[in-house]
Amino acid sequence: MTRKLLRDLWQVKGQVLAVAAVIVCGIAAFTAVNSAFRDLTLTRDAYMRDYRMADLFFTVERAPASVVDRVAALDGVARAGGRLVFDVTLDLEDHPDPAIGRIISIPDRNVEHVNDVHIASGTYPSPPDAPKVLLSQEFAEANGFEAGDSFRALINGKEVTLRTSGTALSPEYIYVIRGIQDFVPNPEGFGILWAPRTFVEEVFGYGNAVNDVVVRLDNGADPEAMLERIDGLLDPYGVIAKLERKDQISYRSLNDELKGLEAMGRTVPMMFLLVASIILFIITGRMIKRQREQIGVLKAFGYRDAQVLLHYAGISGAIGLIGTAGGLVAGDLLARSMVQMYTSFFRFPLLRHQVYPDLFVFGLAFGLLGPLVAGYVAGRRTLKIAPAEAMRPEPPAPYAGGTLAETFRFLWKRIPFTWKIVLRNITRFKGRSAFVIFGVGLSMGLLLMTFFFLDSLDYLLHFQYDLTNREDAKMRLNRETGLDTLREARRLPGVTRAEPLLEMPFEIRHGLVKKNILVMGIPRESRLHHVLDTSLNRIRLPGHGIVLPDLTAEMLRARAGDTLTVKPLYPGFDESEVRVARVVPQYLGQTAYMDLAYESSLLDEPRAMNAVLLEVDPARERDLVAAAKDMPTVATLDVKSALMAHFETMFIDFMWIAISFYILFAGIIAFAVIYTSAALSIGERSRELASMRVLGLHRSEIARIVFGEYFTLSVIGILAGIPLGLLMAKGIILAYKSELYTFPYVIYNTTYLETAAAIALFLVLARLACERPLRKLDMVSALKRKD
Repeated sequence: MTRKLLRDLWQVKGQVLAVAAVIVCGIAAFTAVNSAFRDLTLTRDAYMRDYRMADLFFTVERAPASVVDRVAALDGVARAGGRLVFDVTLDLEDHPDPAIGRIISIPDRNVEHVNDVHIASGTYPSPPDAPKVLLSQEFAEANGFEAGDSFRALINGKEVTLRTSGTALSPEYIYVIRGIQDFVPNPEGFGILWAPRTFVEEVFGYGNAVNDVVVRLDNGADPEAMLERIDGLLDPYGVIAKLERKDQISYRSLNDELKGLEAMGRTVPMMFLLVASIILFIITGRMIKRQREQIGVLKAFGYRDAQVLLHYAGISGAIGLIGTAGGLVAGDLLARSMVQMYTSFFRFPLLRHQVYPDLFVFGLAFGLLGPLVAGYVAGRRTLKIAPAEAMRPEPPAPYAGGTLAETFRFLWKRIPFTWKIVLRNITRFKGRSAFVIFGVGLSMGLLLMTFFFLDSLDYLLHFQYDLTNREDAKMRLNRETGLDTLREARRLPGVTRAEPLLEMPFEIRHGLVKKNILVMGIPRESRLHHVLDTSLNRIRLPGHGIVLPDLTAEMLRARAGDTLTVKPLYPGFDESEVRVARVVPQYLGQTAYMDLAYESSLLDEPRAMNAVLLEVDPARERDLVAAAKDMPTVATLDVKSALMAHFETMFIDFMWIAISFYILFAGIIAFAVIYTSAALSIGERSRELASMRVLGLHRSEIARIVFGEYFTLSVIGILAGIPLGLLMAKGIILAYKSELYTFPYVIYNTTYLETAAAIALFLVLARLACERPLRKLDMVSALKRKD
């Protein structure tokens, strides 16, 4: 029986390899994704614990350092820290684009503190070493900095020379981005600078004061309740922003990736194993049908039903074992590659792949369970076969009636003879036809969901950086100013247009729901920043009122016409009543809009601004960067072209790596389904196909008959896969929807054609693989088969 099992496997070796490839993909995806998920999760948790990652974050305008002790004394607070955080422009040699540095104060001595740093190289910058700083490791590597190197920073309108004492990492910046608008890390253009507290206080004029408070809570403390309690304590000092760890941008980015990995680790392997199990059920069932007489002989010679059943279940189990073994090896290699890829985005002191024995055990169980069940269910058919009855060939299945097309006699007469055979076979073998449609539909849905990522991301960037943010550069000022700064900006080299901008944090309340959000004040006739509705039509800001992003409106349970209570998050300002004028779509971050003059009036200012939008001659961007460094009121300068160039080189490449795997997986499903079904069909219909050859049909005509059936089923599968892919895409949107970013539900028309073309390519490959069985068809042997 063992020799027979090996011979049976060899006879269907093509189908064995196809099904094994599907199982390899499923087990490899299970092992790799779950391994990477554990690697990241365990490393994250240990990093957060060992380096005392804060649970709560507060940004204030300016508060005395003594307030930190009051926060630390609250019940439920394990430790609190106060610090100074400022963004500054860096002047780096051999770096033509502007670079931004975020200076964060750390204790003068290397002692444990909240959001501690891990020194990767060099030494801690303790006084009197000022002005030495620790640089974030990826920023130092991207710009070639080593301990002892110096560079200049524009601080409070003055150039200050800083020296590097070493490089560091922090749990607060695992995903190192300046803000959600950056979307992906830019190690050349943005870095963290940790500097001794006394030095930061001196250069920024913040003696014995803080503008950032970080808090670690006791185990069991309610973060939401503590957030509100501490907010009340800090309210007199102007709470500009407050958030829990789960909403902190770096932690949230990593968590979103972990959630995606966890979901993928559950769903993707199951799809492959389900397809593999169905194929094995069909293969085993067809094999039992073809070997009916052999089964009768085995039973006549004394083999028990259980032995025969075990034999055919073992065939499926053996294929499952081959695929599972290959999947475990491929999964471990893929997991190592995934971890290596994640190091380009997430920064840990140590991130490496570990081998998890329990995942191998679960992978082995999953890889064998489906095939064994499929083999057992199909093999139960052997229990009903009596030896004497089995010696006679099984009668052909009764013809259940004509096709739907046959009811229209006028149409049926005009269908070519070969296509009549195709249509009758499709309707006669409904189970096989349904399986091919299911497999192709699943592959189509998976591919459509994959390409949705590219379309959605392309639309998001087009919406954000071409249609909405139309400026070429954004100049942030280190304080609120009047129109004199705007006139000065218009005289900068290369500037063809400049518009004022006022960005202020507000607390917005609607009923019992309140939320802190940045409100952007722009001129009503702004040409450099457009506010768009869902139809991409530009809307004109109202003279009085506020325009809310859709997610914020949803969280506030507000809609157009409702009245909100707003209050600037700075001490000394009163609340105001503001009407919601419009609700608009927004995909990156959450920013509300007001008319610049109206927002200024809420601050008791005639016309305030703290940023300038610039339209710049592309040929003179470098001149603008150099000139902006000499303006004392400029805090940072963001050039959009540099941001987009970095995004395309880093994130798009990463996306294509992930998408390539999905395309491969979807292709293997489509190929395996079509190839195994076609190969089995050729084997079953060998007598019929040989008769056609004898009757004069050419081999190419027979191939058209066989593959015409699968072409037709594939077309139906492609159409059925479109709604499945759209449903998957909506699931992705819901899974990743957050205040940081939301994927727009956009699929371009060309994507449907590209996806269908990819399925067609897999169909062609399956046809080429089945050409050999057709060429090797032995007409004499096939026609000798008994009826």
